[in-house]
Amino acid sequence: MSRKGVLFLALAITLVAPAYAEDNAAAPPRGYLTAFACETLTTPLQLKVEAMDNTDQNLRLKDVLVQRLQKNGAQIIDSSPQVLSLEVAVARQATRNKPGDMVDVRVGGEKPEEGTSDYARVRMNIWSSTRDSLLTGRQPSVEEEGFDVLRLRASLNSRADGRCLWQGEIIENLDGEDAYGAAAKVISQLADAVGQAVNRKPIN
Repeated sequence: MSRKGVLFLALAITLVAPAYAEDNAAAPPRGYLTAFACETLTTPLQLKVEAMDNTDQNLRLKDVLVQRLQKNGAQIIDSSPQVLSLEVAVARQATRNKPGDMVDVRVGGEKPEEGTSDYARVRMNIWSSTRDSLLTGRQPSVEEEGFDVLRLRASLNSRADGRCLWQGEIIENLDGEDAYGAAAKVISQLADAVGQAVNRKPIN
C-alpha cells in the first residue's frame, strides 16, 4: 500500500470511530450507593431513626425508611443507644467533559527483508458527541453547564459518645427530577445496606 493510501485509510478510521463509539457506548448509571461499617453491628438491629430536617417531605421519607428497616428485621426503639440519622441534600455540580478514549491505529506493514517499514501510526480520540467531538473540538458551553445531584445520606451513631457505627450514601443525577421523588424511589436500597459495606453499587 502506498503511503498516500495508508494516510487515507487512517483518516477514514478517524472519521468513523467516533460515531461507532457513541452508538455502542453503554448508558452510565444515574448514581451510586456507597456504604461502610465502622463497627460490627449486633442483630437484630435496634435503633432510633430521625430526620435531620423535620420537614413534611423528610418525615415521609423517614417513614419509608423505617418501614423498610422493619421489613428487614430491625427493631425501631426510641430509647435505643443507636441512632440512625437521615439527610437529604441537593448539590449543584459542574458538567465535565467525558475523557476521550485514546486509541493507537497502525496501518501498513514492515518489510524486514528490506530493512524498511511502510505504515502510518495514528493516535486518535474516539469520543464524539454533538457538543464535544473530534471534528468540532471541545465546546466551552459543555463545561459551563451544570446539573443537580441528589445526596441521600444515612449515618448510624452511638447515642452515648457519637462514634460512627455505619454510614451510607446514595449520589444520583436528578436529570430534572424532583429530589424527594427520586429519593423515595431509592431509599429502600439505602435501608437494605444498613450495617453492610457497599462499593459504588450502580443505581438506575
